[in-house]
Amino acid sequence: MPNHPFEAIIFDLDGTLIDTETMDFEACQLLYRELGANLSLEYWDERVVGVTDGYDELFDDLILTSSNGLTKEKLWQRLQQLWDLTLPRMKLMP
Repeated sequence: MPNHPFEAIIFDLDGTLIDTETMDFEACQLLYRELGANLSLEYWDERVVGVTDGYDELFDDLILTSSNGLTKEKLWQRLQQLWDLTLPRMKLMP
């Protein structure tokens, strides 16, 4: 058996150690609400969870339905601010 310089490896798929998906959904939902739109859990789950460019698709939807000069950059900035509000409530999994 090979000799390794470590005793263990820990990996986390969301929901193993912490649940970030709930807080992420809440932040995305707040973003949609701020822009007068609704975001269902099913739509978010299909478009974002496990999808590499999922946020871009959400942002494209918001840009298409908005008339106030939104850009992906502005939406990313606002989503990051909303994550700052939601992620501190994140809890360790049992």
